[in-house]
Amino acid sequence: MASATYRDVASGYFREKWAPMKNAAQLVARLAHTSPRTAENWLAGDAAPNGDTLITLMAADPDFAEKIMKLIEERRCAGRCS
Repeated sequence: MASATYRDVASGYFREKWAPMKNAAQLVARLAHTSPRTAENWLAGDAAPNGDTLITLMAADPDFAEKIMKLIEERRCAGRCS
């Protein structure tokens, strides 16, 4: 996942956790305090949450926070970890 983008990680997580549910966009929107259309864009991989929404989602979903923290660690380590 070293070459993964933030949008890839967020979208992948949302699809994995939420897409199998009937009202995925509405559920994600409620969790993020945003519109279902915005959540649909996240689920499709067309966009990713902005900074404030990212923090809201990370606070509400520890598994999502862990995925984002792993991405951050990979970026910190890139080029200097062996």
